[in-house]
Amino acid sequence: MAARLIGAMPKEAVHACGLSVATGTVLNTWLRPRHNVPMIKGVAVGMVLERGLEAAELAKLGVTATEDALETVFSSLGPLSASAIDPTYVEKLGNRWTTTRNMIKAYPAQLYTQAAIEAVLHLYRDGIRADKVRKLTLYGHRNVCGGVQGSPEAFAPASQEAADHSTPYVVAMAFLRGRLTSREYDGAPWETPEVKAVMAKIELVRDPERDKALDTGGILGVRLVAELADGRVEEVIVHQPKGHPDAPLSDAELLEKMTWLLEGLAPADTPRRLLDLCSRLSTPEDVKELVKTCHVTES
Repeated sequence: MAARLIGAMPKEAVHACGLSVATGTVLNTWLRPRHNVPMIKGVAVGMVLERGLEAAELAKLGVTATEDALETVFSSLGPLSASAIDPTYVEKLGNRWTTTRNMIKAYPAQLYTQAAIEAVLHLYRDGIRADKVRKLTLYGHRNVCGGVQGSPEAFAPASQEAADHSTPYVVAMAFLRGRLTSREYDGAPWETPEVKAVMAKIELVRDPERDKALDTGGILGVRLVAELADGRVEEVIVHQPKGHPDAPLSDAELLEKMTWLLEGLAPADTPRRLLDLCSRLSTPEDVKELVKTCHVTES
C-alpha cells in the first residue's frame, strides 16, 4: 500500500518488500509468561509501519533488495513455519476472504482479555459493585487465564504495558470504574491498595473445553462467576466479545471509542470525519485524505 501511494512501479514495490523485511522485522520476544511486558510493546507496530514507509521511499529512489526476501524469510522458519500453517490453507487460498473478519477491540487492553472485561461490566451494569463481591472466578481459555495475561506477574503489573496485558488488572479496573478506557491507566492505579484488593478476589481457571473451542472455532468467550458477600451467586457468559466479527461494534460504539481516544488531541469533529472516511475507504485518494485527517497540529 505504501509503495502504491507514492506511485512506485511493481518492481520497485517488490524491492520495497525486501527492504522492509531486511530492516523492519520485530519479534514478539516480550510475550512470555513470568516476564513483565516492556515499553517496546506499545511502539513496535508503529516502528514496523515507519520502516515500511521508509522502505517504499528508498525503493522509489532506486535502492534494491533481494526480490525473494519474503520467500526466504518463510523458508528459513523451517519446521516452525510448517507447524504454524493450517495444512488446508492452500486449498482455502482465494476462496475465503478475511478482510471483514478482523476484530476491533472495544477496550484498550490485550485482545484475549476483551471478553473478561465485557463480562465484569455486565455485572456492574446490573448494579453489582466490587466491594460487595467476595470472590470472582473467571473460566476461560489458555490465553486469558494463562500465558502473560494470567501469569503470577499479571497479579502485580509493574508498568502500563504489563497492566493492559493483565487479566486481573483490567477486570479489577473495569469493576471499580464501570468502564475501561485509556484513563484507567493514568497514575499507575495498579499500585493502589484498592485495585490490589480487587485483584486478590480474582481466580483464573483454565477450562479445557474453552481451549478446545478456541482451537476449533476461534471462540474467545469466558464464563464469570461472582460470589457475593450476601451469599448470592451471579454468572455471566460471553460467547464472543464485542468487536469480534461475530459480534461487531455498531457505528455508535465505534464513534464512542474514537471520541474518548481522541479527546484533547484533535478537534471535536475528527472522530466523525474519521469514521465517515473509513466507511468508504477504497482508493489511494481516500487513504491520502485519511492520513491528512489523522495529522495533529501542535498548538
